[in-house]
Amino acid sequence: MGGAPGPRVSWEAPEGCPSEPEFVASVERYVGQKPTENVLESSGRVTQTETGGFVLQLQMSAGASRVQTRQLEDRDCAVLADAAALMIAAGLHPQEATLPMIPSQPLPDPAPAANPKPGQREDRSSDEDDDDDDESQDADPFRTSGKRTPPRCDPLELERWRGEPFRVSPCVAVSAQAGVQVGPLPRIGPGVGGALALLWRRFQLELGGMYWLTQPARFDDAPSSGGDLRLSVGNVRGCARLGWRRFEFPLCAGIEAGSLYGEGVGIDNGRADRLTWVAGLLDVRLGGAPVRRLGLFVVVGAVVPFGPYRFAVDGLGTPYQAAPVGLRATLGVELRLP
Repeated sequence: MGGAPGPRVSWEAPEGCPSEPEFVASVERYVGQKPTENVLESSGRVTQTETGGFVLQLQMSAGASRVQTRQLEDRDCAVLADAAALMIAAGLHPQEATLPMIPSQPLPDPAPAANPKPGQREDRSSDEDDDDDDESQDADPFRTSGKRTPPRCDPLELERWRGEPFRVSPCVAVSAQAGVQVGPLPRIGPGVGGALALLWRRFQLELGGMYWLTQPARFDDAPSSGGDLRLSVGNVRGCARLGWRRFEFPLCAGIEAGSLYGEGVGIDNGRADRLTWVAGLLDVRLGGAPVRRLGLFVVVGAVVPFGPYRFAVDGLGTPYQAAPVGLRATLGVELRLP
């Protein structure tokens, strides 16, 4: 039948982390020999977070025993690789695996000494860090560190936090926007604006405003007569924050209110008038955060006026009436804090 097969090890990590051959060598170093007497399947995968840290997902199974899955986080990818090698070595040969990370003496009292000796502070700082790691490994080498900080603005980690859709403390996003619209005003025209938003992992609440530049409305039989119209609005939106990998695509609904201002042009006794504008909003966004704290997005949506809005000239007629449904497209950049 031949000798017993060695362990089947799968290792995947970003560039700059230990490679699979280096990882296998670490396992052998902890065992003290090349492992050939046990059948163990292990799969380790390291991914990098947006904050610069690393997350290790490790699965181990031996024979018919159940699969053990553990997750660890650290700022150093090499530390995670070393911890995974130690866990696999302990599963292969519990009696033979060397455990340099476990302290040989009891952990020191966390209370500071009454009269520290000169130089003691510098030595203790590194010892305390090592002791913290050792205590975690000694209690349960597979245990998650417990120091995970859920992502606040970044949707990349949404799938890992499905049980926590909200946080008490959302992050804040401040954005500047520029776009075009057709429907509310006579022609396709540009607009500029901004918004302030509160972002949870699954929900976004936004308060903003837009100014749509003046567009001309003229009579077909009198091209020099009519009026000039512009629109100023404030809006509030609620969005379901959906995301995948580096992309997010919130689905939003809201309402806007403001003023539709018109001024007569080319007519006797031309006057200005202002109407209260109220409309519903439905839009979808596509964007993400290419770098930390900076978001880019494109918004495409519909605006539905709550009533007929028309610009009329006494004795001449109506050169323009707002469409029952308008379309808008906006490009924005936002700063996310913290």
